Amino acid sequence: MRRAALWLGLLLALTASTALAQNGLPPWATVDSNGQITFNSNGLQPTGAIMLPPPPGYASVQVDLGNGKQLCVGCLTYNTYQAADGSAVVIPTNYAAMVMADAHYNPFNQPVEAYMGNTLIAMFAEGGNFDPMVSSPQAIQDAQAIHDMLTSGQLDPLFLARMNAEMNNPNSPLFQSDLFLGAGIFSFRCNPVTGSCRNQPLNGNGTPQPGSTPGAQPTPPQPTDTPEEGECPLNLRVSQQPPSLSANKLAPDYPIVVGQDPNKRGVDVSANIIIHPVIVKYDVPKYEHECQFVGGTVTDSACQNNPGYKNKKIFAGCETKTETYTDQIAFATIDADLSPASIRWITTDLAAKYPGAHVYQAHWSLWPGRSPSQGGLSGDGASLSVVYANLPLTDPGTYSVQIQGRTTGTPYTAPRPFTFTYPDLQVHLLESTIIK
Repeated sequence: MRRAALWLGLLLALTASTALAQNGLPPWATVDSNGQITFNSNGLQPTGAIMLPPPPGYASVQVDLGNGKQLCVGCLTYNTYQAADGSAVVIPTNYAAMVMADAHYNPFNQPVEAYMGNTLIAMFAEGGNFDPMVSSPQAIQDAQAIHDMLTSGQLDPLFLARMNAEMNNPNSPLFQSDLFLGAGIFSFRCNPVTGSCRNQPLNGNGTPQPGSTPGAQPTPPQPTDTPEEGECPLNLRVSQQPPSLSANKLAPDYPIVVGQDPNKRGVDVSANIIIHPVIVKYDVPKYEHECQFVGGTVTDSACQNNPGYKNKKIFAGCETKTETYTDQIAFATIDADLSPASIRWITTDLAAKYPGAHVYQAHWSLWPGRSPSQGGLSGDGASLSVVYANLPLTDPGTYSVQIQGRTTGTPYTAPRPFTFTYPDLQVHLLESTIIK
């Protein structure tokens, strides 16, 4: 298992046969003219770069650059891509991959299906640090197949180097504007940015086709108890409450723009997401047992070996069984935006009274771009609760705090989008009434 982890699986479809058909490869791998499996940049579509806070115990420093941009030193950075089959490919920086390995940390709250690392993280893979994040033993078996391919010469030894070169080539479809030193490939069923899932048809830009079912699910497993034929219909019932979403201003009662506040107090904002579990109910038969006289020399220990008595199972109606499935947060964003009416007021009425007045920063990306003062994702990935203290809003007016995201789904339910807006976060000028 440790040896296999040095070269971790391309995808579950790969095998160690000496002659591998082209259609047995994932879209981002191909067979070249020499018969080697090499990297195929055309098999992936960019879906954006993301920056996530590190796990507890790892330092990070957030710096506001203005104009809606933030710099986070110590955050984990990833490029994300979508394969033609809808599965997601996430490529971390060297630092992000090493933190994931060292902390056994998967920030995407869905299982890693397969991964492949270069020599910078080989020591972590050798120690089994990635093992807790792998979703199935099959991924480890596939990793051994990849290791064997590399040893036999079937797998291009420069596979990851070619991937990295394509990510930094402005003429490549993988280029996402910034120099990016990737450390490996992590594949997921659902994309952590777009929310689209494997087997969901995609448009040319990597987004789900209109009318397609988000996150088409495989056939659900049968309930753990199966009724005996003819005695109780299954009567399967699947239910789930809508997500609970909220956002609020916490303090102060009347925040003012930080430029006019000698204490630079700012404003405290909270946001909460709760994805309720999926409840599956179904019916199974209930039985009672009694000793019945059948005659002869029959004995039965359940009937205390009374001669002629035998234990009989008697159908006594149906009873309901209940199973619970966690629906996790696949991805979520929280933003604070100055309203268009407030922007117009600043650039017209306020600018007429105070020449030079302008909008400093209308958009604030909170989660995942900014480390919260308190809170984060829950251990089971089904809730997110954060507080941003002393948010230094620089423009007066009305802000809206918007939550958006998608769940991972369960074996019985497809992923679900969610959205919520808190529309009335007021920030004032000194000696000014509330901005309408």
